[in-house]
Amino acid sequence: INKSLVNWIRKKRQKYTICLLTNNTIVLERLLKERFKIYSDFDVVFNSATIGISKPDPKLFKYMLKKIKAKSKECLFIDDNPGNVKTAKKLGFNTILFTTNKDFFKKVSMFNL
Repeated sequence: INKSLVNWIRKKRQKYTICLLTNNTIVLERLLKERFKIYSDFDVVFNSATIGISKPDPKLFKYMLKKIKAKSKECLFIDDNPGNVKTAKKLGFNTILFTTNKDFFKKVSMFNL
């Protein structure tokens, strides 16, 4: 677990809705929920295994936006997969390609969150 990133999420969650959009399996979802308790750090979790659509399918992003009642331009999408980031960017999301903590914190600071 990336503790620095989790701490950042916890702080930002006080002001913003924080969602997890993941391509996890049902087994991994259970492990993350029960053993690591990571899902509790998010307001909403969207798991492709339960929804039936996987990233980078634009339908999954649109599904998420509909459920949280938001517009893509109001959202910041962070992912370590360039294909997922590319799809989100095409849909109008603000995006960050996650590579390292140092790079992430530098990029996210430009959004003045």
